[in-house]
Amino acid sequence: MIEPKSKKYRLLRIIISLLLFGSVGCSESEKSAQQAYERMVFHARTGNEAAFLNGFTEQSQRLIKSLLALRRTYGDFIDADADPYRSLVLDVVESVTLDTEESTDKNTEAVTLNVAILTVTNGDYKRQIRMVEADDGWKIDALQQQEFWAEDRSRRLER
Repeated sequence: MIEPKSKKYRLLRIIISLLLFGSVGCSESEKSAQQAYERMVFHARTGNEAAFLNGFTEQSQRLIKSLLALRRTYGDFIDADADPYRSLVLDVVESVTLDTEESTDKNTEAVTLNVAILTVTNGDYKRQIRMVEADDGWKIDALQQQEFWAEDRSRRLER
């Protein structure tokens, strides 16, 4: 039979463990954004187009789906910048920077967005990928990504 003192000690250890592991999860936004990107890369590499598209905002999914259809039709004849796989799917996440932005949509109230900027590379190219935190996880907004690159060409670095 376990003594009451041992039960209290064991319960205290369990509570402390839960608190420690729970607090680790609170600052996981960088890791979550990185994992969302790496999941997209995995799905792109394994040919799971539907799962790859899930890494984009709902509005962006239609655009990316159209670009992928063009890629299937025209192959290497399309511009690399218009190919979602070649422009967004790189192997290694070098860094993640978190920030917040006010939304600038004229049709709705201003909303604060959580934004992650991932610096990714494949050895030949280095790019910065902008992701926004949505209700269902971190996503790339393809239209905002193009604006992000257009604002500063250094975000789309090539060796």
